[in-house]
Amino acid sequence: ESESAALEGIEVQESLVETGGGKRRGKRNGKAAKPHFRVEGDAATYFYDFAPDVGMLVPVRAKFCKKHGQVIGKFDHYCYLLGNSVGELNHGLFWRMLCVQVISIWLMKGIIDRHYLHFSAGSPWAAANVPLMILDVLAYVFGIPLSLVLLIHSYLAATSTTTFEFIKMEKLDYLRGFYEFSCPFSQGLCTNLRHFCCPRGLQLWARPPPESEWPETWWRNRYYSCFG
Repeated sequence: ESESAALEGIEVQESLVETGGGKRRGKRNGKAAKPHFRVEGDAATYFYDFAPDVGMLVPVRAKFCKKHGQVIGKFDHYCYLLGNSVGELNHGLFWRMLCVQVISIWLMKGIIDRHYLHFSAGSPWAAANVPLMILDVLAYVFGIPLSLVLLIHSYLAATSTTTFEFIKMEKLDYLRGFYEFSCPFSQGLCTNLRHFCCPRGLQLWARPPPESEWPETWWRNRYYSCFG
């Protein structure tokens, strides 16, 4: 389709800064401010931004990744260790990788603890345990942070949330008015886990309705809320 058709429903608003009675393009760190795009009309139900680098609308929950030059569906984060983005189709695989790493580390920790050599106090042979002590320390150094990351991503899987949305909630247009534990995209525990572990493809997510229109539950209603 033509470029004009691709830009239909998009309103471009460049960042402006008032200077001396006039207006000019805003600058950040000596560079021209990036134009801001706002999606309007029916397209705003499923899209919230426009990626000029690839010439396409950015769906709700997706993000344009400069590392790949592609739009990643249900973007979670970019993993520098793997050199790849974690999104809708591989978030479950990322969780499995974390799970295997955590189990391996703590199993190694258990094996190390069973193979310490016992000598009398002050014996020079006690130095033979130094390599095991180093491995023991490394197990804690890597095991504890990875265990916390695994717990965090387990929560994200159960609630159909992403790291990107949790951290950037206030800046994302489609999440304005929600708080960190609203979980506006949750479809129930079983459905969330099924789509997380075995996604059948990319899902086109719609903007969630205002929280005032949600059905009342025992943990969130007109009288109280368990999460704020």
